[in-house]
Amino acid sequence: MKIAILGTGKVAHALGAGWRKAGHDVVLGARDASVADPDFEVTGLQEALAAGDVVVNAITGAAALAAITALDTSAMAGKTLLDATNAVTVTGDLVYPNSSLAEHLQAALPARCTW
Repeated sequence: MKIAILGTGKVAHALGAGWRKAGHDVVLGARDASVADPDFEVTGLQEALAAGDVVVNAITGAAALAAITALDTSAMAGKTLLDATNAVTVTGDLVYPNSSLAEHLQAALPARCTW
């Protein structure tokens, strides 16, 4: 299975390493596709959306909603989106009190992916 992970940070690397070890093909999506990574193929966020059978959100939680909804999300139709983030501010406060980032993504993209 091809797994597209949106993000290139510690969470993306930890998840990607485990899935690759299990035999999956992993690509990381970055806002800047020129990011060099010795461990993973890195593409732009848009290209990663199109490439993955499953899409994993590992973008910093506070920035994820804006980053994902700015993309052409038609490539996500019928795909599963896993949210691996905590939407908190730099001081540790919740960005979405009494809610979650996944809930906001689902509201923004109701017909694009399964949850």
